[in-house]
Amino acid sequence: MTREEVLKLISEKQSKGFLTKDDYYEIGLAHRQLPKAERSWSWLLEKTGGFTSSEAYRSFVVHRLRTSEESLTDTHNKELNEQKQQLFKERQKLRDERTSLNKTLREEARLERFVQTIQDVAKEYKKLPVVISQEVNTDFPTSVAVYGLADLHLGPIVENYVNTYNYEEATKSINKLAEDIILYCRLHNVKTLHFINLGDLIAGIIHPTLRLEQEFDVIEQVIKAAELVTELVNALQQAAPEVTYRSVVDNHARVMPDKNQHIELENLNRIIDIFVEERLKDTNVKFMKDNIDIGIGRLVLPNDKKLYFMHGHQDRKTSVIQDIMGLTHEFPDYVLMAHYHSSAEHTFQGAKLFISGSVIGTDNYAFSRRLFGQPEQKLLIFDSRNNVIDIDIRCKLK
Repeated sequence: MTREEVLKLISEKQSKGFLTKDDYYEIGLAHRQLPKAERSWSWLLEKTGGFTSSEAYRSFVVHRLRTSEESLTDTHNKELNEQKQQLFKERQKLRDERTSLNKTLREEARLERFVQTIQDVAKEYKKLPVVISQEVNTDFPTSVAVYGLADLHLGPIVENYVNTYNYEEATKSINKLAEDIILYCRLHNVKTLHFINLGDLIAGIIHPTLRLEQEFDVIEQVIKAAELVTELVNALQQAAPEVTYRSVVDNHARVMPDKNQHIELENLNRIIDIFVEERLKDTNVKFMKDNIDIGIGRLVLPNDKKLYFMHGHQDRKTSVIQDIMGLTHEFPDYVLMAHYHSSAEHTFQGAKLFISGSVIGTDNYAFSRRLFGQPEQKLLIFDSRNNVIDIDIRCKLK
């Protein structure tokens, strides 16, 4: 920059009229670019006027320049802070994702180790007797049977006026159930038997009083219940050439006594399923993993009618049909549930609801509430003529 260039800039600005503050500032900046020996604010004031003194002109330019630089610095700092904040957010997201992934991997690793432990325990048990599957009579129409093992409640000792129950009695009940189911399936030429673990096979720890009545702790309950189920399902291969296994979660097998703190996935009934599947892996029993949810299952019968099943602790008898329709947008022809400990059949808008009784029968809690019921289970047989045979099997000979 030279004085001639400064004078040219002044001339251009003055030719447009009165000089504005922006003009004075632009000229002042040009003047600051002159070599030090040529700078003179008095000379500049003489050429432009507008200020009371050369010092006033210089102060004006210096102040405005400093303000401008501070503004630029503030803008830059603001942009830099925004970039830092965004970078922090991205780093935090990445850290959270990594933490979540590590947590998931740890949980999966624990689950895999846990499943492996259950499978290893199952392998230590004696081999099951080999069962020859029942052949159907091809000269007659075949049927399909559905049996839901419900409310075994293994664990407590029950001694009241109407009932006696313990592990020995539970074993006898399972044996009688096996004999009767095989008998009725053969009578009705059943081709496929769908076995459903409807839950509450153990007493669990959901009520404080249960611990006072139990002959086994929860771990023993799980193992003993799992072995009883294994023996039952293995024996039921004599009932039909095809046997399937399905299961749902329940309420007595939850790991947290307080239902408000419980997570449905954390259910000991799932451990029973792992044990049973490992024990029966060399048999012809098919373990189906086709539930809608861990608590709700669905079967399609040969006549295309739909049967839904659940334990019942999350459902009410009067609204379960509507709830299923709301969930699936499908009309359920049949619903099988447990939980209520009392065998019953209801019809709602053409859909049949079957409620199974319990294996345990009237326990001490039910007796104190004057709720009396026979220990019994439901076996449903659907024949080729579109009939439903609803059989209530008593769990005791007496």
